[in-house]
Amino acid sequence: MFQTNFVPSLMHAEQIHELRNAHYNELAGINLEVERARALLSKLEYKQNELRVVIGELEALLSPIRRMPTEIIAKVFEHCIHSDEGQPRANAVEAPLLLAQVCSAWRELLFSHPCLWTSLEIIFPAKSSEWTKFIQNKTMILRLWLLRSKSLPISLTLADFGAPCIPWTSLMLLDQDLLTAASRLETLAISLRSSTMSSILTFAQCHLPALRHLELHDSTFFTERQHPAPLILHSAPLLRSFSVSWCSLDLQEFQVPWGQLTELSVLYDAGYQWEPRHSDYVDILAQCRSLVSCSLGIGWVDDAVRSEDNRSVALPHLETLRLRFYKYSSYHQRLLNTLEAPELRELDVQNGKRVMGPYRGQRECFPLIVRSAHTLEKLVLDSIDAPDSDVVECLEHASNLRSLRFLCSPMRILRDLIPALTTSPPGGCAAPMSQATCPRMENLHFRCSSGVAVSAIADMVRSRCGGTTAVRGTPCLKKFRLDYAHVDHGPDIRDQKIAALSSLLKDCVEQGLELTLTKSHASGK
Repeated sequence: MFQTNFVPSLMHAEQIHELRNAHYNELAGINLEVERARALLSKLEYKQNELRVVIGELEALLSPIRRMPTEIIAKVFEHCIHSDEGQPRANAVEAPLLLAQVCSAWRELLFSHPCLWTSLEIIFPAKSSEWTKFIQNKTMILRLWLLRSKSLPISLTLADFGAPCIPWTSLMLLDQDLLTAASRLETLAISLRSSTMSSILTFAQCHLPALRHLELHDSTFFTERQHPAPLILHSAPLLRSFSVSWCSLDLQEFQVPWGQLTELSVLYDAGYQWEPRHSDYVDILAQCRSLVSCSLGIGWVDDAVRSEDNRSVALPHLETLRLRFYKYSSYHQRLLNTLEAPELRELDVQNGKRVMGPYRGQRECFPLIVRSAHTLEKLVLDSIDAPDSDVVECLEHASNLRSLRFLCSPMRILRDLIPALTTSPPGGCAAPMSQATCPRMENLHFRCSSGVAVSAIADMVRSRCGGTTAVRGTPCLKKFRLDYAHVDHGPDIRDQKIAALSSLLKDCVEQGLELTLTKSHASGK
């Protein structure tokens, strides 16, 4: 009868009513059972969640971190605080203040370990309507760090990012706290505008018994007319590292314990838009006989400067020398000719202005390379436009060289360098070990024109990768990077070159070679 047009009679209608009522009664019983089941299920689910929470709490009590010694947790905190991203800042969302908000146990741990409060970075904003209030806040934070660090030496960084001139009256508040902390300063790095820096250099008048590293950098991008007064350190018996970058420097007026320095950096980090000027470096370097690492930015020097032609500056312990040229002049040759570094291991020469051209100054470091060839292990010639034949002459006696980075002009095709570094010509016999150029080479990085033959580059790399053509006993080349440059003449075929070279060096990559092939800008950057 269902789903039909059947019309029930009176007798059938009475039977249907009885049947419907019976089903109503049965449905009511089922609904009652469902409600009872739902209530029971809800109760069981509540009990289930309650037990899960209790079990979670019990498992947390058994967590290994609860049994971890506080010394290990303190070490974890120390690595968290002293990360590669810089020193801790006084910020509630950064360590150590962030860690102190987790629980009372961590808070007590932080407060009981002064070593976790020995570094602080204070950043000045680009602008502020209430400098006095801002400085007051930062001085309170500095006092907190000094209090928490007990009597341990501290590291302090003061930096801005284009902040305007801060009122002198506001800076005096910070200067007073710097004077108070002077005896505990181990590392002090200041990167501020010259006008601002001049107001907080009074710390130099104090006795600085713990100071080991000092940085003074002008943070402006452009040349400023106002320059800080020369630095006069009253007493810093432990100072070993000194870095300074002001647009105009007369180191002759500085009073720094040059003789005890092991690291020196002068104008190496000059602003890109600067026209740095400085006094002659020779007299200062002559006093730095303990230097192990030296970084020099070479810019404008007074034409009246005339170093003695036969003068020699001996740096018997120097292992790393980095030079960045901002201007090329005859002064470069006079300076480099005076240097004697019998233990030089690393030489890094950069064109600071990134202007390519056949400037004589870009080749004047080559005599120094030749003099140090027997000890050099790493050589960097960055954006230096010089014939690769000159580089080959420098490398002929560099038997200990392990890393070479030569980023030349985009027009260079390395006609002489690549064959010179190929230890065995295609189809030829391997050269004796004594005749191989740079037999210990492990890391190569070049920039060249896309006109260089792919096969020549592949033969050079293969000959140094420990394959069948490699010189027996020669250390394998571990890293090779090539930057293909392109100038605005003709089609850009660098992608095809990269694909072809990748295919030819596939076997070397399988043997462990770290291969990087990129496209470089025509400017050389």
